[in-house]
Amino acid sequence: MQQTKELALPIYAPLPLDPTGSMSLDLCGAWNYLQPIADPFARQPLPSDVTLQVPGEVIMQGLPFDPAAAFALERTFAVPAAWAGRVVRLRFEAVYSQCTVWIDGRPAGHHLGGFTPFDLDLTDQVKAGEQARVTLHITNNSIADTLAQQTNYAFHPLAGISRKVTLFALPSDHFEVFDVATIFAAGDLSRATLQLDLQVSRPGPVDVELVTPAGDVRPLGTRHIDGTARLAFAVEAPELWHTEHPALHTVRLSYAGSTYSRRIGFRDVRVDGGKILLNGRSIYLRGVCHHETHPLTGRADTARWAQTDVSLFRAANVNFIRTSHYPPTKELVEACDEAGMLLEVEAPFCWSFGRFEKMSTWEELSAAEQAAASDYVSAVSLEMVSYYRSNPSVIIWSVANESNWAPPFERSAAAILRADPTRPTTFNWDKLGPECTGHVDIANHHYPEAGETARFAVEPRPVMFDEFAHLYCYNSREMVTDPGLRQHWGKFLGQQWDEIRALPNGIGGSIWAAIDDHFYIPQRDGSRKWVGYGEWGPLDGWRRPKPEYEQMKRVYDPIQVHRDGALITVENRFDFTDLSAVDCTWQAGEQAGRATLSALPGQVATIQLPAGLADRSFELHFRVPSLGYDRRISLAAAAGATAPVASRPALQPVRRNGEDMRIGSWQFLGGDNGPVVVTPGGERLPLALAIVPSFPSWDANKRPPGKVMPLENLMTGWQLADIHSSADSVNFVGSYGAAKGKLSLSVDEDDGLVVGYEFEALEPLAPLQIGLALDLPPSWDNLRWQLAGPANDLPDDHLSRSRGEARARALGPDEQMPAAAPSWPWKDDVSNLGSNDFRATKLGIERAGLFAQTDIGLCVQSDGTQHVRAQAGPDGMRFYALDWTGEGSERFLATFAQPLNLETGHVLSGEVRFAYGPWG
Repeated sequence: MQQTKELALPIYAPLPLDPTGSMSLDLCGAWNYLQPIADPFARQPLPSDVTLQVPGEVIMQGLPFDPAAAFALERTFAVPAAWAGRVVRLRFEAVYSQCTVWIDGRPAGHHLGGFTPFDLDLTDQVKAGEQARVTLHITNNSIADTLAQQTNYAFHPLAGISRKVTLFALPSDHFEVFDVATIFAAGDLSRATLQLDLQVSRPGPVDVELVTPAGDVRPLGTRHIDGTARLAFAVEAPELWHTEHPALHTVRLSYAGSTYSRRIGFRDVRVDGGKILLNGRSIYLRGVCHHETHPLTGRADTARWAQTDVSLFRAANVNFIRTSHYPPTKELVEACDEAGMLLEVEAPFCWSFGRFEKMSTWEELSAAEQAAASDYVSAVSLEMVSYYRSNPSVIIWSVANESNWAPPFERSAAAILRADPTRPTTFNWDKLGPECTGHVDIANHHYPEAGETARFAVEPRPVMFDEFAHLYCYNSREMVTDPGLRQHWGKFLGQQWDEIRALPNGIGGSIWAAIDDHFYIPQRDGSRKWVGYGEWGPLDGWRRPKPEYEQMKRVYDPIQVHRDGALITVENRFDFTDLSAVDCTWQAGEQAGRATLSALPGQVATIQLPAGLADRSFELHFRVPSLGYDRRISLAAAAGATAPVASRPALQPVRRNGEDMRIGSWQFLGGDNGPVVVTPGGERLPLALAIVPSFPSWDANKRPPGKVMPLENLMTGWQLADIHSSADSVNFVGSYGAAKGKLSLSVDEDDGLVVGYEFEALEPLAPLQIGLALDLPPSWDNLRWQLAGPANDLPDDHLSRSRGEARARALGPDEQMPAAAPSWPWKDDVSNLGSNDFRATKLGIERAGLFAQTDIGLCVQSDGTQHVRAQAGPDGMRFYALDWTGEGSERFLATFAQPLNLETGHVLSGEVRFAYGPWG
């Protein structure tokens, strides 16, 4: 590698307070677009017939684009006359991925890197009171894109101006640097040092004030600054910033007739042995991995979602966001400051230096390429640190994601530490290796398998699992068939979260991921093309909660409750809040009461309810008004306290007249594909054994769900061997291609249909579901259900709610992913198979069935051990009554799910009871 020099920390000059807003101009909006570039020196204005809305990506706005070629963006602006004598700067928050900037055909600057800001000084290139023309020549393909791999990652080029553009004026005497750090002595939070790193354009006095969260002003003194200075002020007993009390102070500086301010938080972050401490307290990072993403704008124009994203995840008990795999918008960071959300800000490097063969290895690069890569890695890492180092929510710097450790990362890790020694660093290994030991403070490992976390106890550093509990995503055919597979994810998340917490040096992790990552790219014919990795977020791209959102909320809940009869154990998983701050009430029918709790974080308290409640269901209500925490928890009757089993009605006799076989109001016929059940209302319902196969795959990023075929019943090709009847049953004996056996049909005295089955596998089978399948009329498109046991406390739009109904077509369009912002909940998104809610397996039913608009239908009656699933088809509805349902084949959850593998000769048997008529 060629000799490299250490790089200076980039400068982003702060703007003075400007109550009228007259000292800055927003340059977002329409920019003229041209490709190919006609004038390489930007001397002639661009034509105005094609425009890009900034912030925006070229391809996401349907503009003609060749990612291998440069393109031009341009607009004019008027420099206010009031700016005469001032310093004029132009700030781009992000341009992807390399650009040259021209002002009126004169070069003004160059920047490499798609996710970090840069400033240009235009003082000598523009005149107050006159118009100016700014032109950008942008290339998508560059070393920045190669090292970030974001074109590959997002399945489309990100080229464009993706974040804000601002023109602003500074006084001739102004601050160039205004950065803040809060320093505490180890173990002493009673006194802080407020450290200011300042740089002024001209020597002079600076008045310093600290404004408390309550608005009290504390003068800290006046200091004379000659160029660059580091000032330190002692602050006694500051109100601390943390996850549950994000107290923001304001540092106010007065210099040369202008006032500058910055919001800060007094907080201390440090690594101590195998733990990370926030304000001296060991905490667990309950995290998600957050992409800048939106279905219609790609990675651009996402600042508008910052407050929404932070609020939604904070409401779901998330206290930590990893900004995968690049620095976020400034708006997201500031929203985290306000909400007490902790941040790991990641440098924009992903799959670099040969990892997963996405680019050349370090050794394969020439000396010149190595030097260029090394300089760029350090430069953009320092841009990241310089821009965000004063924000209290930022507690960890990530050097890179899932890349091969190489000399540039060793250099950048050291540069980050020199620029900011107040925060720990990490390197996001996909599999923890030793190479970065000694260079970063926190060890990292992605996707531990079930039970694997214990092996990391020997690591001397804190261990973070910055990608874990991957959502169901890649088993796309299974997911299209049954969105209800998502109901199992929370169990796996809870299992792994407990394992991480049990690890002596475990500090938490980040669920992969936060938000679905898919994009609708406009096409020339007016349609949109679906691209992206897919549905891997508890929120979809439109920010609608999916079933996993509520599951995550409960696993990450800071109050965990365990029951032993009338004794309730309440575990305190808050970061700082004592349970004495929790208002706790309980209710069981007519009885109610209040419980007084007290326990520090990490400890437990108990509630002793009246002895008579030991075998009853009841509800606990926890509230912490100061945190906005409000949670109701329904607890079922204690184990062993079950309702008496109702006796089953006797069976009616068979009435057979040749091929005419009837029991009660039901008739049974032989059909080409198996038995046909004729209901009391005359509907003919083909019946079959159901074995739906599992289907491990890795194709969620290949095509949209609307193009993915569902998994169908394997039991086809029925060959009838015999029909015989006993006193109270009709038995159809025969075989399918993969199993042989019989279906036995009876009717009880309540006129309920009882179907038993017993089949032997003729080949090895790996089922996803086992039971019975009936084909119902198209008009029977309303699924209704009631789960067994007490009502759960899930939201009304959750797939697993205790009681509900779902229409096959619901409210959404006839496609799996809406291409415009939907007004309906995620459960009502529709494919040709029915809505998400309609075709999701309902687990543990008491009764469930498909009904027509006349309220007549077929309902399964059970005791909580069976399940149902519905599927719309071109000729009618398929209704599955299931004795067994699996947990899917998602590759990242393979060691958590329990598959069922049946050998040849395995005998399957079961019995399902049906009722015909109204729901009642």
